Amino acid sequence: MIETPAVIVKLEGAVAHVETQRGTGCGSCNPGKSCASATLGKIFSDKPRLFRALNQIGAKAGDSVIVGVADGALLRGSLAVYLMPLALLLAGAVAAAWLAPSPAAREGWSMLGAAAGLCAGIVWLKLFTARIASNPRFQPVVLRKTGQRAINIVQES
Repeated sequence: MIETPAVIVKLEGAVAHVETQRGTGCGSCNPGKSCASATLGKIFSDKPRLFRALNQIGAKAGDSVIVGVADGALLRGSLAVYLMPLALLLAGAVAAAWLAPSPAAREGWSMLGAAAGLCAGIVWLKLFTARIASNPRFQPVVLRKTGQRAINIVQES
């Protein structure tokens, strides 16, 4: 399970809106002025992130918590987002080149097939995400409280 600290900002029934602070750099060292990774991390990812997590432990708004995502869910989601559309793009290009009426037309057919494969990959990805959106195995979950109260002014719905 991949875990990160967060603060519950708002509650909506059994769903908590949590805010996490993105880390900078790789976290392997104490970066100084010479670490380009830390500098880029501050530029691109220093803002807090807000996302939804299942609140099965009954934490309240303002609580500091640990939020987790199952390892398999992260891997499967990454493969779905990156690998499947790319695989369908390549399959479309190869299939269209194979079906081309003449060797001279292969390049054009291949480009059309690649575009069709990419469109099929995007449609597949939309269907996949719609299917797993309500599956609790693929949702972030509030795992435990850290024992601190982080925010005094919060919203509850």
